Amino acid sequence: MFVYVDVYHILEDMLNNYPAYGFENACTSCCSMAGRFGSLIPCGPTSSICRNRSKYVFWDPWHPTDAANAIIAKRLLDGDHNDIFPMNGTPDARKCSMFLARD
Repeated sequence: MFVYVDVYHILEDMLNNYPAYGFENACTSCCSMAGRFGSLIPCGPTSSICRNRSKYVFWDPWHPTDAANAIIAKRLLDGDHNDIFPMNGTPDARKCSMFLARD
């Protein structure tokens, strides 16, 4: 059984509606050094670190924060068909997939 996961769709939704997810910042990373969005130089020992990383979507220019990853994981397990298709990870879906595997 294969499932299609659209992480881009989930991340796009988080970026467009970041306040609804409890974030205060979706445009810059928590750990930044230089550049328009803090993405010119990778995060390192001399980088500026935000006070509360749970309020940022991105930790550095490329990686979501733990808070964003938790939301992504939850939507992969419980999301609708726009996030994961043909089924998510809910108990009913797992029962169905076990049934399908026997056929």
